[in-house]
Amino acid sequence: MHRFVLMLMILLAGSTVVGADVGPPRPRPPRPPGPERAVLRGISVLQQYGYWQGYRWMVRVEGCEPQTAACDGGGITGCIVAEVDGSAVDGSVEALIAADRNAGDTPIKLVLEGCSRSDLKLPKPK
Repeated sequence: MHRFVLMLMILLAGSTVVGADVGPPRPRPPRPPGPERAVLRGISVLQQYGYWQGYRWMVRVEGCEPQTAACDGGGITGCIVAEVDGSAVDGSVEALIAADRNAGDTPIKLVLEGCSRSDLKLPKPK
C-alpha cells in the first residue's frame, strides 16, 4: 500500500512540473518594413516568418532567372539569406535592396543558411 501511494505521489508531482513548463506561444513580431519580394541580380527573394534556429522573420531564395550564372549548380532555392556583404539581413528584403543599391557595379556576396551552399556571389548587373 505504501508503495502505491509513493508511486502515485511521484507520478502526480512529475506531471505538474511538465505542465508548468509549457507556456502559451509567443506572438509573432511585426513584419520588417519594406517589400515582401524582390528580384536582385537575377535572384528572386521572399520574406517569410518561419523557424530556423528559433522563430523569426527571414529572407528565403525563391528562385533564379534562367540566365543567372551565380545559380549554376542549383541548390539555392529555399536557402535563407543571413548576410549580404558582411551585414546581417535580419529578415528584411529592404536590407538586400539597399545593399544592392550601395554596391553599384561591384559584386555582392550573400551568406546562405539552411542549404548545401554557404554563400553566393552575385556579379554586377549588366
